[in-house]
Amino acid sequence: MANNFLKKAITGSGQFCKGDFEMLERIINNTKKKENGTITHVVGNWGCVSVSEAVVHIENGLYAYFTGGSKRAKVIVVNGANGKYLRSTPDATTLNNLEEID
Repeated sequence: MANNFLKKAITGSGQFCKGDFEMLERIINNTKKKENGTITHVVGNWGCVSVSEAVVHIENGLYAYFTGGSKRAKVIVVNGANGKYLRSTPDATTLNNLEEID
């Protein structure tokens, strides 16, 4: 895969596809929320992005987001009644849930 990526980058031939890139991981250490608790931004050592930006990153395979801590949880995009939002994947603990991160 890397050789194919480099060939396309150097020669300028062909189109890049999702499969040409390896997703980079971003660990979420904090969130910004509205007064009602709705998460508006996710924050990590890499910076801060809005939920809508993170949705685009995940859907386009640019970044994979995870909650931090001793037991990481992958963050996924969910199609809700009011649009797309982020949620950590369910597991045996609530300590790594996205909505619990402050």
